[in-house]
Amino acid sequence: MIQVLDVTSDCNYYSDCISAESKSLEIQAESNTVRTLRIPPAVETRQFGCIDELKGEEFMSAWADCYRRHFHLWSIGIRRSDISLRNLMYDRATKRGILSDLDLNVARSPGSLTPCGKNRTVTVPFMALDLLTQDYYSEKITHLYRHDVESFIWVLPYVLLRDTNPAVVDSWNTGRFYLCEFGKEMFLRNLHWYQEARPPNDHPWTVGYALVKWLCDKRRSSTDARLVDNSDSVYDLWNDPSMDAARKIFHEVEDLL
Repeated sequence: MIQVLDVTSDCNYYSDCISAESKSLEIQAESNTVRTLRIPPAVETRQFGCIDELKGEEFMSAWADCYRRHFHLWSIGIRRSDISLRNLMYDRATKRGILSDLDLNVARSPGSLTPCGKNRTVTVPFMALDLLTQDYYSEKITHLYRHDVESFIWVLPYVLLRDTNPAVVDSWNTGRFYLCEFGKEMFLRNLHWYQEARPPNDHPWTVGYALVKWLCDKRRSSTDARLVDNSDSVYDLWNDPSMDAARKIFHEVEDLL
C-alpha cells in the first residue's frame, strides 16, 4: 500500500521511514507500506534543501540515503521518472536524504517493464548515456533500473567536481541530448584526468570516482559482448529488466560505498 503524506501535517516524517538501513537491506515488498513524500513549496524551502547544498561527507551520506530509498521504491514497483538535483533533497534538521516529487512516480509490478520515450520526465545532465539518443525519444528503448543507477552516479561528478573542473560538468548542462552525450562520453574516456577533487569533496570523490569507473567498466564490457554477439553475464545483467538483476546491481554499488 502506498500512503502519500503532506508534510504540512506530518513534519516528523523522514526518508528513513521507508526502508531498512544500509547494506543489509532486503525487501519483502508484499508486507511493506511505503510512505512517499509530497512537499509543498513553502515547506520545501523552510525544512528541506537540495543535497548539493551539503559538502563533503554530509553530501555523500545524503546521496546514499536517496540511492537506497530509490531502490526500495523500485523493488515494490514504484518507478521514478527523473533523477536530478531538483528532487534529491535532504532534511536540514537531520541531514538525511529524501526523495521529493514522488507523486510523479509510476506504480508497476516489480520486474515489469517501464515505459520509455514520451512517457517520462527527465533532466538531461543526469540521464543515462543509453537514453541520450533519438531512439529513447522515439520510445524504442525500455527504461531499466540500471538507467536510474547511472543517473545517480552522474550526480556525483556533477556536484563533487564543480569546484575542480567546472567547464567539464557545465558542458552537460544542456537541453540538447546529443551534446550532453558527447560531453559525458569524453569524460569517461578521459576519466583518469579527474582523479582528484578539492576539499571537502576530496574523500567523497574517491568513492564517486570508483562508482564512475564501475559504470565505465560495465558499459565497456556490455558493449564488447554485444559487438561480438556473445552472451555475456555482464551484458545479460545490464539488459535484464527483472528485479533480480536490479537487486544485483544495487548490491554491486553498495559494495563500493
